[in-house]
Amino acid sequence: MGKGDGFGTAGQGGGGRGEDESGWTVSPFQCFNNIGICFMGACCPCVRNYQNADSIGESGLLYGAMSLPIPIMIQVATILLRGKFKVYMHIDDNVADDVLIGLCCPLCAICQMGNELDARGM
Repeated sequence: MGKGDGFGTAGQGGGGRGEDESGWTVSPFQCFNNIGICFMGACCPCVRNYQNADSIGESGLLYGAMSLPIPIMIQVATILLRGKFKVYMHIDDNVADDVLIGLCCPLCAICQMGNELDARGM
C-alpha cells in the first residue's frame, strides 16, 4: 500500500536510521517485550515518558510532568511525544494512529516507544 501499513516492520538493511527503517519494529500491544519497560509504563507513566523524551533529545521534564495522572494530560503528552518520536526515529506512520492510540491506550503507546528504543539499541 505504499508508504506503510501503520504497524510495519523495519527493514534489515545496514546503516543507521534512514530509508530502510520506515516503520515501527514493535507493536503498541507488545508491551511485555521488556517487562521493566512494561512495569514502568503501566505503574509510573510519567517516569517512562520522561525517559522516552530524554532519549530522543526532548525535554524529559516537560513530558514527564505532562504525564502526571491528570485526566486527558497523559493522552495529550503521549500524542505529542509520539509525533516527535516518529520524526526522530524516521518512522512512517500517520497522525490518526497517534491520536487513536494516544487517546484509547496511552500506556501501550508509552511502552511501545520504550520498546522501540530498546529494539534499536538506544
